[in-house]
Amino acid sequence: MRWRNRSTGPDSVLTEFHPFTRLPIELRYTIWHLTLQPRVVEIEFQWKERYGINNEDKLYASYYSRIPLPVALKVCRDSRNAVLPFYPLCFASFLSRPKIRFNLFFDTLYIDDTFGKHLFELLGNLNPIKMAGLQNMAISDLAGSNYYEDDDKGHKYWARLGTLIEKIFGLKNILTVHSLPSILRHNYMAAMK
Repeated sequence: MRWRNRSTGPDSVLTEFHPFTRLPIELRYTIWHLTLQPRVVEIEFQWKERYGINNEDKLYASYYSRIPLPVALKVCRDSRNAVLPFYPLCFASFLSRPKIRFNLFFDTLYIDDTFGKHLFELLGNLNPIKMAGLQNMAISDLAGSNYYEDDDKGHKYWARLGTLIEKIFGLKNILTVHSLPSILRHNYMAAMK
């Protein structure tokens, strides 16, 4: 195998390696696996319209994410084949198929405060294998605010969420994401009283 960059020394950097495709497939796959990086995948939803029986309009949520796919899924067929099994399609809704490539072991599922009741549907629709594999989750601290009319602090929401999270027995990390501007605004208003 010939190296393109012929300079030697501690500061030399290999910039090209043309015989990569001649390496054994196991070694190429291992190299592609080492390129994977954890991502924070924010799930969003959009309303879709579906006509039911008697042509009644029915709205349902369809989940998507704007987070880019890992680079290895887009470089070439070899890299895609190497890492695709680590990124199954996840997060189906009641009436739509899963559309989000998500690594249950590396990636963190992030749910913001606009999700409301859809969080229960999203987690409730996980099949048992994916529910067991989901390891990292982050939820906005404002996720439950104003969900129940008689629950201004979100206690009922978080209690219901807690019972659902208990079923995700593979979960290792759960983070609560706080909005710094709202905390500062709350502290400022409390100081002004």
